[in-house]
Amino acid sequence: MTKKIIFLIAVLGSAVFLFIWLSRMIDYRPFFLTLTIFPILFLLSIISFFIREQVFKLWLKFVYVWVPLSMILVFIMPDYGSPFMRINKPNTSLAMSGLFLIISLVIIISKSIKLKKTGE
Repeated sequence: MTKKIIFLIAVLGSAVFLFIWLSRMIDYRPFFLTLTIFPILFLLSIISFFIREQVFKLWLKFVYVWVPLSMILVFIMPDYGSPFMRINKPNTSLAMSGLFLIISLVIIISKSIKLKKTGE
């Protein structure tokens, strides 16, 4: 996939996320929570236009695994956790999106620094 295709996927996913959020379509809550990763993907796809191709390809390998995994995990989590365990859709969605952002930034920054040091 190219940077433009990733950007278009992120825009489309973010648009659906925003539409459901603004229209307060409660019936689609489980689907809505699986889409929380797309606004972050949108921001990172903008950053991808300014990074080297080697860095983008490495990050893209991570995206191929993380985005489907996080969407599946959020989808299979219960809507409401028990009082003893706070594992539910909203918490899982927030955790997976936050981890996605942090791990993506670590990958992009560390690979960019490594390439800069080696002179590639």
